[in-house]
Amino acid sequence: AQDDYGIEKVVAKIIGIGALDDASELAKLAPTEIELTLPGQKLREAKSTSFHDLTPHPWAGLPVSLQLVAQDGLGQLGVSKAVQLVLPERIFQHPVARAIIDQRRQLALYPEKNRSRVAAMLEIVAWEYDRYADDFVVFMSLISATRRLGPGYQGTAEHVAGVLKLLWDTALRIEDGTLSLSEQALRDAQKALQDALS
Repeated sequence: AQDDYGIEKVVAKIIGIGALDDASELAKLAPTEIELTLPGQKLREAKSTSFHDLTPHPWAGLPVSLQLVAQDGLGQLGVSKAVQLVLPERIFQHPVARAIIDQRRQLALYPEKNRSRVAAMLEIVAWEYDRYADDFVVFMSLISATRRLGPGYQGTAEHVAGVLKLLWDTALRIEDGTLSLSEQALRDAQKALQDALS
């Protein structure tokens, strides 16, 4: 990016496209905007690379459109060409983690229509604890997800997003133990430090 008045911020804007069924909740998700870290303040020219793990995003594995939007010191916006790509998707090897992620996708696509069936499937998985090494945290997470999808369910986007995050973290724990969660915490700390220094 370059600008005579200095670059204030750059945002990566991700929008779901084509393959999403218009009736699905995923098609109704607002564009995801990620503010990118600049290598300084009020730069007239900037070139930088940053890492963002989007594999937990409900659009992972689906086609999206990506655009960069830069804002200068006067508030003027510059927009890049849109690039179409498939948002990277994590492939889980553990069969129980794969089953959880499959149910997560069904819930993300049609929460109202699928929530009862997803809750029932997750409860079945939960009680087969020998298949995930009797991990009590996994058991409690799955039971919690089933309860949150049962009576008293709130059909808000925030409620569904909370269940989707719980299922993602549970699948990661089965697949990698606590390693993936520790790596995410480290990346978050690195980003916070980078933001504080810029």
